[in-house]
Amino acid sequence: MILETQISGHNNDIIMKATAEMFKDKTLEVLGLKTAKIKDVMPTVLPVVEAQEKRMDFVFLLEDETLLHLEFQTTVPEDLLRRVAFYGSRIVARHDREVNTAVIYSGRIESAPDLLRRGSLTYQVTNVYMKGMDGDKEYQRIKSKLERGEALDEADLLKLIFLPLMKSKQSEAEMTLQAAELAKAVNSPYVSFIIGALIAITDKFLPEEYKKRLLEVLSLKQRGSG
Repeated sequence: MILETQISGHNNDIIMKATAEMFKDKTLEVLGLKTAKIKDVMPTVLPVVEAQEKRMDFVFLLEDETLLHLEFQTTVPEDLLRRVAFYGSRIVARHDREVNTAVIYSGRIESAPDLLRRGSLTYQVTNVYMKGMDGDKEYQRIKSKLERGEALDEADLLKLIFLPLMKSKQSEAEMTLQAAELAKAVNSPYVSFIIGALIAITDKFLPEEYKKRLLEVLSLKQRGSG
């Protein structure tokens, strides 16, 4: 993943490593996706002869040797299905593996199309709606758990990472910062990875000023652990 804001090579490496560390050997059942466990993270920049770079959000190699392509959306763009169908065809061309696309919609989205038909081309995606997950309640639950000195389990860590996409009275940007503050309180060597994964997931919709604040937190954690 190449982030759109100005990020040092060191931080970009940390963010890539964060994605791999936080999702490896896990499933995304916490989001309602039933798949094999995640085995590895695949490159997301597609080499195409176009002026505009085509970049996907996440592509995971699963233990069943299929690929899971994830896209995170806070809106429903008119061209989304055409875009993910393009991505899917390029993934197949590059890796020659079965690929399944899931679109994760933030809590404000109620519905979205999941099927594209254009003559011989049919592309079906799985839509996951975060509207059923109460981000404010999850935030308070995780915060209370940390205040009691309890360790967060695997499901807690994944929910913390996906907190910005859940339904909330806060904006996605504000919830991202709140999630990062909670992550700083986690008593774990993976704190930097949690924050890095937050940056990776929210990169597409997070305002530049918020990205910079998150990167500052990441940089401080790196210096503190160095």
